[in-house]
Amino acid sequence: MKHLFCISSPFQADSARRIIGYYDLPSEEVRILLFDHAFGRDHERVLCSLGELAGQVEIRHITAKTNALSRRLRFVFREAPEGNFKVYSGDWRNKLFKFFALHPGFRGFIAMDDGTASLVIAEQAAKGRQKMFAGLARFRPLFISRYPLKTLCPSLEVISLPTASHQKPLDTDAVLFIGCCVVEKGIMREEDYQQQLACARAAFPHQRIVYYPHRSEQPRALPEGFERVDPAVPIEHWFEMQPSPPAGLVSLFSSALINLASDYPDIRAFYMKPTADRILKRSDDIERVYHWLECLPGFTRLPEIHTP
Repeated sequence: MKHLFCISSPFQADSARRIIGYYDLPSEEVRILLFDHAFGRDHERVLCSLGELAGQVEIRHITAKTNALSRRLRFVFREAPEGNFKVYSGDWRNKLFKFFALHPGFRGFIAMDDGTASLVIAEQAAKGRQKMFAGLARFRPLFISRYPLKTLCPSLEVISLPTASHQKPLDTDAVLFIGCCVVEKGIMREEDYQQQLACARAAFPHQRIVYYPHRSEQPRALPEGFERVDPAVPIEHWFEMQPSPPAGLVSLFSSALINLASDYPDIRAFYMKPTADRILKRSDDIERVYHWLECLPGFTRLPEIHTP
């Protein structure tokens, strides 16, 4: 049995690594195809997310010239022409997903996580907003996910992906603040973002706060008691590398807050929702994340602070 992983982002690469490790798939039976955004600035992050697998399994690079669907499918059939293989894809919305989910000749199609886009897909599947989701109940592709997808769409067939990482001892003296590029995107003023940092400092006066900036953030001054981390790797990977990760998580609306809380069930996760007067512009993506933080279990909202 061949296992073919179609990857186009660092998060998909991380999902593939976890699945391969959890099911102990033999390296000689695993093939990885890197598509689309797995190149450019994300290429090193993809390889970093794959970890040791990058040197253990066969990886095919699909360049822009071979990105057409027909060429992708030719690569797939060339890898396992007898059809005795399973396909894993994290991009649930592309044509490959439709093809593999609906094609009766494949032994198995598995949808894996692509960050919180997985939650979006589950919500859309529950509401039947797109034609392809209307057929999910009939064709029933298998979803392997770290998220509580059945909470959003009970009809999905989901296997929870456990990780050994949550067995690590947590550092109760540390809290991780997950930064957001809200100033750079014109969503908040710098002084208002600094107020959110002050709010976190006030909420955890006896812990040290580790600040992990978004990779699009510009360097900024941090309040006393904050320690900055260089975002050289995806935050989920950095967290997993720590012998004793911080026992607390804080952010505004970072999707990484949901990712890490899903991986570490014993962790305490907090979010801050600034008052309307501190927000220069709203977005559907931000409101969607706040919706999940409010309705999914395990998240606590920190009290707001009001200053002149």
